[in-house]
Amino acid sequence: MLRRLPLLVCLLVLALPAGAAQAFPIYGGFHSVLAFGEGEGTSGQDLATFEANGTVPAVDLNQQGLYEGLEQAWPGFTTPDLNRFYKDSSFLAEPASGPLNASRRAAAPPTDLPGSLPAPLPPILSSLPGSLSTIVGSSPSGTESPRSGLTIVRQSPYEVPRIYGSTRADAMWGAGFATAEDRLFFMDVLRHTAEGTTAELLGPSAATADSTQLGVQDATPDQLTAQMQSLPRTMGAEGSQALNDIEQYVAGINAFINLTQIDPARLPAEYPALGITPKPWTLADSAAVGTYLIGQFTVFGGAQPQQAEALRLAIKRLGARRGAALYRDLRLASDPSAVVTLSKRFGSDSTGRIKPRSEAIIDPGSLVARNAQTGAPVSSSTSSATAAASSGLPAWAARLATHGLALPHLESNAVLVDAKRSGTGQALAVMGPQVGYYTPEVFLEYELHAPGIDVSGVSFPGASPYPLIGHGTDFAWTGTSAFSDNEDVFAERLCNPNGGKPSYASTHYLYKGRCIAFTSHSVVEQTPVAPTSPSAPQTITLHTLNSVHGPVGRFATVHGVPVALAVSAATVDHEAQSYVAFMRLAENKPTSPQTFIAAMRAYTGSENWFYVDHKNIAVLQSGWFPRHARGSNPDLPIWGTGQWDWRGFKPATDGYQRLPASANPVSINPKQGYLVNWNNAMAHGWRVAAGDWSSGPVVRATMLLDLLHGALRHGPLTLAGITGMVTAPSLTADLRGMAVWPWLRRVIGRSRNPQVRKLVGLLTGWARAGSQRRSTGQDNVVDDSPAVLLMDEWWPTLVRAEFQPVVGTSLMSLINSQFNSISPDGIRDGTGNGFFAGWEMDVQKDLRQVLHQRVRGRFSRTYCGRGSLRRCRALLSKTLLQAASQLSKHLGSNMANWKLPLTCPVGPPVGCDQIVPTSAGAISIPPQPFDNRGTFYQAVAVNGHRP
Repeated sequence: MLRRLPLLVCLLVLALPAGAAQAFPIYGGFHSVLAFGEGEGTSGQDLATFEANGTVPAVDLNQQGLYEGLEQAWPGFTTPDLNRFYKDSSFLAEPASGPLNASRRAAAPPTDLPGSLPAPLPPILSSLPGSLSTIVGSSPSGTESPRSGLTIVRQSPYEVPRIYGSTRADAMWGAGFATAEDRLFFMDVLRHTAEGTTAELLGPSAATADSTQLGVQDATPDQLTAQMQSLPRTMGAEGSQALNDIEQYVAGINAFINLTQIDPARLPAEYPALGITPKPWTLADSAAVGTYLIGQFTVFGGAQPQQAEALRLAIKRLGARRGAALYRDLRLASDPSAVVTLSKRFGSDSTGRIKPRSEAIIDPGSLVARNAQTGAPVSSSTSSATAAASSGLPAWAARLATHGLALPHLESNAVLVDAKRSGTGQALAVMGPQVGYYTPEVFLEYELHAPGIDVSGVSFPGASPYPLIGHGTDFAWTGTSAFSDNEDVFAERLCNPNGGKPSYASTHYLYKGRCIAFTSHSVVEQTPVAPTSPSAPQTITLHTLNSVHGPVGRFATVHGVPVALAVSAATVDHEAQSYVAFMRLAENKPTSPQTFIAAMRAYTGSENWFYVDHKNIAVLQSGWFPRHARGSNPDLPIWGTGQWDWRGFKPATDGYQRLPASANPVSINPKQGYLVNWNNAMAHGWRVAAGDWSSGPVVRATMLLDLLHGALRHGPLTLAGITGMVTAPSLTADLRGMAVWPWLRRVIGRSRNPQVRKLVGLLTGWARAGSQRRSTGQDNVVDDSPAVLLMDEWWPTLVRAEFQPVVGTSLMSLINSQFNSISPDGIRDGTGNGFFAGWEMDVQKDLRQVLHQRVRGRFSRTYCGRGSLRRCRALLSKTLLQAASQLSKHLGSNMANWKLPLTCPVGPPVGCDQIVPTSAGAISIPPQPFDNRGTFYQAVAVNGHRP
């Protein structure tokens, strides 16, 4: 009955702090989990305890039991398991058991902090159900009112901030305050990373990373501020409101920064350890972080120079015709057998017949990074010198400076099923974005309520007051990276005004027949000095370089002539309007799939946005996509002389002609009754970005589709059923075992060699058990370790033996380093590419050709055994025996002793199946077992809809 009513019985009227009243309905059915906990800023006591005995603050791991426990819940995931392995993230109506947080947040802000006068227990809390009022009344440390009209509630055990404002401005200010309270140092790392000024925070060894960043994102603070302040002009009244919201958010961040100056105990311990204090947060900082994240997760391309190298190497080895065919085989740019989310075709812009003179095919091995300190190509001596200069800083700061945040864009997925195929009559969704694993987590989850605002979800700290993934009143949404082409590389012909021979030192380039100057600005950084270090601060000056097409971060040669490579992203100077999309969601503007799609069209980056409400499912691939010049080739560097510019290109405004919004892939309640995506291609005909060599017939979504099809054959689905299917068997499954091994086994056949038969039986048993990489025991050993280790040892040997005789060593090495990783798919190196790019689709397609199967989009040749089944069978058997021999050499001949630890107790992740979260500060959490799913995950079956 509840599913058929608008659930008015659940309507909760909340009297807001300043006496204003707001009513919002509570529709249940929202569950979420954030790896590995909500986290908070590092206090001095936190750091002292961690350094003394390695104890991690409990709040950094307060959802670990949910996130990691799910691995043990399969098979047999049931409805009660939803509340065991996910938390209820519906809007607050009745509290979970347990007291409210009694942490250091209990200290009330001082009365002399502007806008932060202490307030009595606000009416909003006394009006809630009795159990919550009792808890709050007995433990006021669970609430804080940093200024009048604002209340922030944190409830144990998860301590997700619930922010209630009597006005919209109060709530936005509160979002900024709570974000800074929980993530201030992380925010600082993000803004310095985005602005290419990390050396100011982490020392001179970060200068190399700053140089790299300024080669892809180069906007001055004035330019960033101007873009934000242009929102009223570009987006009208909505833009004005968004700008006001963000300004309040920035003010809330600065209120907390000011508070740390009055109460140093509130200052994260990383700052005194580095001998610095946080600078005020600015509108430009939020714009820089937002631009950086849009570029990281929703701008794709930039690998055109490496692809040009690959093409040149292929042609050098096999000649023009066969070399180009080899390149096309492995590039998989438009494979008709590719796994796609939508059955309908969507066409990218057509450039017509490619004109070779538009392509700047760089010389193999000539690609080098530009050093923004010297303006010359990066040298190893410069990198070594800056690395050595960081010795005075704490070890954690040196590691962060050297390796950076390493934000990924690989593992987001979504499975949505419509109401017709649901046993409960509700649409179902299990979905989440992968943004990596950090201490504390890079995502901050919170709930936000004010007049006109009701939303819950996660946001990147410092970037946005609005949740970027989450749910509104009666709908939920998520995003997966789309890997569609919206970034090109233009090769600028260097020149000198005096007619001299061009070199990497040239300050001019040819554009529309003239030798014009690059533009540049300087970034001056003063490095920190730790209190314990005798070193003096250093001044580092970086000089950017820009053409009309964008920042220059790399050089190369074309037929021996030096060129500068400028990166041109379709989003540049158009990022700010994306805020309006998330504002619309926070305002609950979407009331249907159609209105959700209309709301998300404001987002300029390329992202797949999935929507679910009580009955409907939908997806939109957002983004601005340029119309390329006739005859140009977006897959390779384009000459930047002006003839091949994007159509309608206007350098002064970064304007250009783009595809109409109607061209973007979109689907509402598709006929098949479901939507599945795991960063695979959205639709045939839609261009795959340069650098993505993984749009083939075997991708991670293959696992989800196989499981979903099997479940649908057995009858209607439940939320528990789809949750168990998506987040249990697939999160720890090995794609090679599920989708490639059956073909490997068919080619090997019934071998006469008893050792081969034994090894085949080992792998077959593992595959039948789900090809899992998990431990269900208490011994920290991966189940079926012998088979897992055998596959890991065999795979790189197999791939090289199958393809390298034709591809050649040089091209194989380039593909391995830039596009598809051969060695065991990045699993046991502590980073894990999650089977995103590891030759699975190439091996499977090639073996099907060996077996003379019908293959859509056949390779131009069969690689294994040069097409002979007999030779291919011998090759597979030989390499399988070689892998077993290597394992026997290291682990002994008794396979029972072939054991793969799930996690390493100490030391680097060598020989373990683990994830090592990145420490974004002074505290690190222990390695975690391998899995392959979103950082933030939602399981949704909405219980009703607004009238």
